[in-house]
Amino acid sequence: MAESLETTETFPQTISKQADLKTTTVVYRGAWKAISQTAKDLKVGTTGMQNSSAGGNSLPNFNPDREYIAGVVATRQQGGLGTLQVTLAARDEIETWSLDFLEVQKPIVNWHFGKENGPDIGLLRKWQRLESVDGAWEAYSNFLTEVGDEGSKLTGDTLALAEKIYKGVEYFSVYTPVLTRTSVVPNLEKIELGGIGTIGAPSANNPAGGLNISSLTKLAKEWLKTADRLQGAIDGTFQRIEQWTGADKWDPDLYGPSEGGE
Repeated sequence: MAESLETTETFPQTISKQADLKTTTVVYRGAWKAISQTAKDLKVGTTGMQNSSAGGNSLPNFNPDREYIAGVVATRQQGGLGTLQVTLAARDEIETWSLDFLEVQKPIVNWHFGKENGPDIGLLRKWQRLESVDGAWEAYSNFLTEVGDEGSKLTGDTLALAEKIYKGVEYFSVYTPVLTRTSVVPNLEKIELGGIGTIGAPSANNPAGGLNISSLTKLAKEWLKTADRLQGAIDGTFQRIEQWTGADKWDPDLYGPSEGGE
């Protein structure tokens, strides 16, 4: 008895290939055993197979030096057969993203700055001046003592801030998000470098692994591009590293707006 196709065919064969400006879709057909194993070996977001269990062969019609695997779909058919649809993207479209949080120290007088019913800095300054007035130490150390000509008293956030200053606190830390995009660039003529110091949220072109960048950009109200670095590789390509730092507000008088998402 002749062996079935499922046991004799070791690797899928190409039956179609379609390409557009950014991606190439290749469809393979063969024994379901080979199809399913190949689908398991292919790792989305990488430039090759996880292992060589598919007979030790490389994927036909795939150039790992210029492409990466953007999608894999295996479909079982009758007679022990199956199809494998693989979407390949040009390596200049590869990008991986990472998120970190940067510690920023601010003067304690900026605590709750801009908050509704936040500290009254003018009143706080009057309270601070009492420290240098002869015989006023008791008034300075008594936060509820009337301050200034208006007879105002420290209350709410103003009182809380005065207590921190009285204890010797000079700074406090805030943690701001930093988004980093790392991409492979085979041709510098295809990209526009720079944009550092411009306000605008980053956007993803074709992130590996399908990371939702738009959800990460919601971690801050505004973003400032703070880095754009290039590093050459042996194969003639470049690794580009860009960073954006988030904040509640970036001063438009100090930093220019971008022409749109990066």
